Amino acid sequence: MAVQEVNKKTIDDYKDDYLYYTGKTSELNRNLAFAGVAIIWIFKTTSESGFVIPKELISPLIWLVISLSLDLFQYLCGGLIWLIFYRYYENMINNKKRKPNKDLKAHPILPGVLHFFYWSKIVANLIAYYLLLSFLFKELFH
Repeated sequence: MAVQEVNKKTIDDYKDDYLYYTGKTSELNRNLAFAGVAIIWIFKTTSESGFVIPKELISPLIWLVISLSLDLFQYLCGGLIWLIFYRYYENMINNKKRKPNKDLKAHPILPGVLHFFYWSKIVANLIAYYLLLSFLFKELFH
């Protein structure tokens, strides 16, 4: 009986869980991307023309940069989308075209854009780490 009581949650509780885990995933994904860049930096060499990164590490580096760029775009677009959304309804309320505190429903495409960036940055990081780990295993066990 006690277990059932502990596991009772509202829909808002589950939404909070979702927001917590996606936020943590974004944070970890970003840290892993930076760590991947640092690992690649370890394998760089210097020559007369400057720094040289092994050819096999260029592709994972590109994917890490893509992942970090998608991370930026997710938050940048999120800020713009919700700024425009709330300003639109704020204007409607100020012009008496809508009642304050009435529930608002955002079109599904709005969070969909952000989910696209969210999942894309994770996939980009997974590709980068697959390539990076392939390189590392080849270097360590060759």
